[in-house]
Amino acid sequence: MNKKVLAASLILCSAALLNFIFPMKNNADDVENITINQPIELSYKTKEEIYNIRKSYVEQSIFANPNYNPSEEVFGGIEDGKPWVSTDLCYDDVEDWHVRTAGPSNHSRSLINPSLPLMIDYPYAAADVPEEQYLCTQLPKILVPLSAKYSKADKEVEITYKTLIQTNGGAYEINGVNAKDFGYNYIYLDKSKSTYNINFIVNDNVSTSVKDINNFIHLGTSCRVEGGCNNLSPERRDLKFTPSTVAAGVSNPSLYIKLWKTMPSSPYDEADLNVKFTFAQ
Repeated sequence: MNKKVLAASLILCSAALLNFIFPMKNNADDVENITINQPIELSYKTKEEIYNIRKSYVEQSIFANPNYNPSEEVFGGIEDGKPWVSTDLCYDDVEDWHVRTAGPSNHSRSLINPSLPLMIDYPYAAADVPEEQYLCTQLPKILVPLSAKYSKADKEVEITYKTLIQTNGGAYEINGVNAKDFGYNYIYLDKSKSTYNINFIVNDNVSTSVKDINNFIHLGTSCRVEGGCNNLSPERRDLKFTPSTVAAGVSNPSLYIKLWKTMPSSPYDEADLNVKFTFAQ
């Protein structure tokens, strides 16, 4: 046998033997599909009931921890027996409006999907009139992700949504209530790794510098329901954006976001956790 052929054969045999003894990990084996839970009704439940619901879903999440308790900083403002804003984002009376509270609750999307560190919100209500009716029918479907997956090796959660629709003057907002609950306090949207063109509503925003995450749920009055509603606060204009047209040749555009537990020295530091929003077309 030719010496070169013999040497090549020995190398291949050695490689096969090493792979048998120390099998190479398939990257696909590292990816965990995340179940997307559909919104549930929280109105008029006690705080204890809501905490127990939260804990039951965290037990099944990528953040599962036998010692977990909901953060008082994030959820401590929830009050017993109060309504929650519905996923039905329209209101009836244009003159004396208040949001709807019957049915599945809007912010249950975060509460029962703890594996999703960030989610997209539409923090407005619209009048139930013909020109805005599309918001009532389309937004509730858009704001629940289609799918999600987690790669421990890449420290990345990828969340897939339907393509965002244009709205009449309203803006979407990045909701970090889950990230905050699990100790991720800082956020940066890396435009260099994003392929979705979006327009932030203020110049000083999460794509220009690292921002803190300070979302929490409390009894608020913005719903204009007597006695208030448990809802998300505060308004974060630096996390609000409107979608732009997708560039030609780009399929399933994405937003790439970095999270840290402590303030990084630079937005280019390696993240503690990455979140990738992908928008299916």
